[in-house]
Amino acid sequence: MLKQAWRSYLASLHPRNYKKIKNGTFLGLWIYWLVISPIINDFDHSGEAAEQIWFYAVNLTPYPIMWWSNLEQKLSMPKQMYLLPMKAPQRAEYVRDLMMIKISFPALVGLILHVIRGLIYEFEPWRILVCTIAIISFGIGMYVCSSLRSKFDRYIRYAVRGEDGTGKDAFLNWMCMIYSAIYHFIASGVVAGPIENLLVNVIWEIVPLMIMIIMDIAIIKTRFLWTVVDICNYEEAFNVLGKVKK
Repeated sequence: MLKQAWRSYLASLHPRNYKKIKNGTFLGLWIYWLVISPIINDFDHSGEAAEQIWFYAVNLTPYPIMWWSNLEQKLSMPKQMYLLPMKAPQRAEYVRDLMMIKISFPALVGLILHVIRGLIYEFEPWRILVCTIAIISFGIGMYVCSSLRSKFDRYIRYAVRGEDGTGKDAFLNWMCMIYSAIYHFIASGVVAGPIENLLVNVIWEIVPLMIMIIMDIAIIKTRFLWTVVDICNYEEAFNVLGKVKK
């Protein structure tokens, strides 16, 4: 199942997926932040422009990777797998492997880029560690939840099951993603000045990190199993309408 999950993930990163981009403005925003903005802000001959481009590329690259791999589906099984004579544990294993890859691969890319940048400029193990944890935390918030329909047949991309069995917005996942992204960019040094100086203090570094980890544990503990079950459900995975309109 791990090999099949890798194949599915690599297929989701194929350049031809640009045809599935529905929001060109969003793509333009990534291009601006990754390429144009660093050049405009630090275009000189002192070498700062190159360092700025490295800085933006290192900290932003994992997020476009997640976005690109989600162009078709956030987490899904190929339709053929629903038709194959596979047992439920095999389908669940595939979903778990795919989820692990979708979370760990962007984090690994970010880690490698951080290490390369550290070897070129300044190597800071603690900063590399917390930034990598933040990327993983963002991935947990993004992938450890279901895509369901509410009782009013509204499709919810980031959802959990309510008491009535229908979908409702996964506010904890949204909070985790927003919190992790903010923590990442503060820890990586995007925000300068007094806030950055306070982060040198152990209390101001460890406490926000622990809050982020607690959210990750809560999401995994309460939503992981349901996420696997929902993805293995054909109707939920492929957004089949819950009500038949006459």
